[in-house]
Amino acid sequence: MANKSSCIWISLYYRLAPEHPLPAAYDDGVSALMWLRSQALFGEMREGDPGIGFPEEEPFAAKKPDPWLSEYADFSSCFLSGDSTGGTIVHYEAAMVDGGNLSPLQIKGMLLIHPAFPQEAPRASVELSNAMVSFFHKSALPSGAPFGHPLMHPLHPESPKDLSRLRLPPEFVAAASNDPLLPGDVAYFKALRRAGHEAQFFESPEMTHCFHTQFDGSSPAVAAHVDELEGLMVAFIEGNCKRSTLSRTLGQGVDAAERNIKLDMQIAKQSYESSSVVEEDHEEFP
Repeated sequence: MANKSSCIWISLYYRLAPEHPLPAAYDDGVSALMWLRSQALFGEMREGDPGIGFPEEEPFAAKKPDPWLSEYADFSSCFLSGDSTGGTIVHYEAAMVDGGNLSPLQIKGMLLIHPAFPQEAPRASVELSNAMVSFFHKSALPSGAPFGHPLMHPLHPESPKDLSRLRLPPEFVAAASNDPLLPGDVAYFKALRRAGHEAQFFESPEMTHCFHTQFDGSSPAVAAHVDELEGLMVAFIEGNCKRSTLSRTLGQGVDAAERNIKLDMQIAKQSYESSSVVEEDHEEFP
């Protein structure tokens, strides 16, 4: 994708469950975005803009400019992208910084490839067995939480921020017809459109969950689907790079926005942990 899109792709490390259940991964996504913002600020300072400086409340002094990004990155055209759980992280990361000041960083779009938004126990597939789905669910979420928990399901009534309240850049949502998580992807896209957000949807026929990340080059048919998906991703990036997308610089400031969304998430997490109705081992998968 880096070669096809002529973009710099930065791979994010985030803490994994079960040692670090949600929202730890979302917090790490926001931290990475703040690091990227610091890189953009370093670039502005290097160019001698007297109006640019680091916020005193943030420990930017401990950060150092990355020479590769300083030389080649265009911080006015950035995108958030993720596959599977990464797609889930992209949505919640954007929600956590909504209303905050990312300037001079500008997010032009989001790419969610086969995101995991389970609303109920999904059907099994060759790639995702019932046992695997159960393990991933129990590992990522608070103990005993059912499918559809607001920490993984942005359409839940108790989600920290519903889509109609979010200020999001254009989104590209990709799904696969044989992915057991397909219903959640379709529901998310439809909800985006109902809420007035700009969004594109693409479904790869006869393909499975994240087939593009597991392709070994042996099947010409799968190769064609991979090329098609990647081509649409590149077109989305190129199309939105050329547009004057509204900068995410309004609101209460990123620190306050992040604190508020963390508090909402913590309340949602505690409400499920303390509920006597939810049983830890009650899930049964068809």
